[in-house]
Amino acid sequence: MNNFHNDHKDHFNEIFYKNYLIKSHITNVYYKSPDNLILISPINDPDNIFVLGIDHDRMLGDRSVPHNLEDAYSYIDWVTEIKNTISKEKEQ
Repeated sequence: MNNFHNDHKDHFNEIFYKNYLIKSHITNVYYKSPDNLILISPINDPDNIFVLGIDHDRMLGDRSVPHNLEDAYSYIDWVTEIKNTISKEKEQ
């Protein structure tokens, strides 16, 4: 486990949802804001961190888009659905 998880533990609220860990910075607001910092990682792979709300654009560079915890839940639901669909297709 990298040092990020240990060094910044007091700065984040941790939420477990569908085998994922959501870390929401303590200064986040409940409404969608580009300033919210939300990190998502699988529980079984905590070093695989997804930063919610970052748009990677080759022409314009990285930018933060408005997001909140509801978007984190939606993202995890979407990833879970995709993984389930892939698993079912492999079984056939």
